[in-house]
Amino acid sequence: MIDFGRLNSGQTRVSIVATDIESGEPVVFDSSKSRIEIDHLMASCGFLPEFAPLELDGRLLGDGGLSLNAPFDPILENAVEGDLWLYIIDLYARDGNRPISLEGAIERKSDLLFANQTFLRLNYCVELRKARRELKGSAQSRRRDRIVLLSYRPGMEEPGPEKSFELSPAALAQRWKAGLLDMDHALNLKFEDGLIVRRK
Repeated sequence: MIDFGRLNSGQTRVSIVATDIESGEPVVFDSSKSRIEIDHLMASCGFLPEFAPLELDGRLLGDGGLSLNAPFDPILENAVEGDLWLYIIDLYARDGNRPISLEGAIERKSDLLFANQTFLRLNYCVELRKARRELKGSAQSRRRDRIVLLSYRPGMEEPGPEKSFELSPAALAQRWKAGLLDMDHALNLKFEDGLIVRRK
């Protein structure tokens, strides 16, 4: 179901991240630097303990969310020249309601672990990008970025802490619809240079 010729054609840049299970380091596979194959995709899905990690080039690799849940780092590091429009879609929400059940507490813990990682790293990368542009000179420092972080809010019918594994047609259709509505809204936002966080 994957057209690897199209995926590796260079028309769209694809970055996939896995985590070295032994060192904890993120391992980024970038289609602008090397060919993406099925093993790279499988390695990035090795979410312990539900899914087994995969050994690739002598490294035991697991789910990328264990180190870089949203792999925007290569884009922010390389795209210093010119304006940048970057939209990050996160399955996990950093803010949420107080949990009132054990299942709710497990879901909230998962959301905080992954969403905080994305939010804090994104803020750091945005500030680093601004500093690099200022060092490049006044022309670059006047550039403007549009960086929007969208966090998905699951409906009541979704399975709480197991939402990461809910890939039914109904769940994907609901997420697709929510994403279309939010992207339509996000494309029309007016803001200054920097980061906008939107609730989904």
